[in-house]
Amino acid sequence: MPEWFTSTWPDVQVTVNVIVSAETLMGLVDDPGTLQGYGPIPADAIRDLVTNGVFRCVVVDGEHDTVLGVGKSTYTPGYVASERLKLLIEHAYPTCTGPNCGKAAWRCDLDHQTPYGHGGATCECNTRPLCRACHRLKTAGLLVPQQRHHPGDPPGTTLWTTRTGRTWTALPRAPLPHLPRPAPEDPPPF
Repeated sequence: MPEWFTSTWPDVQVTVNVIVSAETLMGLVDDPGTLQGYGPIPADAIRDLVTNGVFRCVVVDGEHDTVLGVGKSTYTPGYVASERLKLLIEHAYPTCTGPNCGKAAWRCDLDHQTPYGHGGATCECNTRPLCRACHRLKTAGLLVPQQRHHPGDPPGTTLWTTRTGRTWTALPRAPLPHLPRPAPEDPPPF
């Protein structure tokens, strides 16, 4: 067989795009998603891919199918986050996500909520900024994070529980305040 004839092409990468609403991804609804080039796939299969698979996720708004984000492969083969992931987390969470902590995210550790050694992925769904002090409290078991999937919470909300049972909710980036709209003026006469 000639040397050039092989069953693998080293320079060719296969990309699988999964298009899913953010609501389905969070488990709020069971609408099917789409495996690009194949067709609809059940919500449970998509959530299984998120948990156990390697894929590219295209998250869309459930009402208008507006693309909210296109991820790169959700799998990162190491413990250390990429620069791209660090930048994403710093913008999504501008400060430490520990209880009542306001240290700037760029000065924090990038922490795995589910430890890497226990199967936690190095991706945006499992990493949050924690200052060194909050990180040590979490590692010692004095602060315990839990992802919240309540319909009223934005994606990425974390509930922190102290050893004494007190709780604190950390939201991703604080929403901008709604400003009153000015009254409409008469249109120009042309």
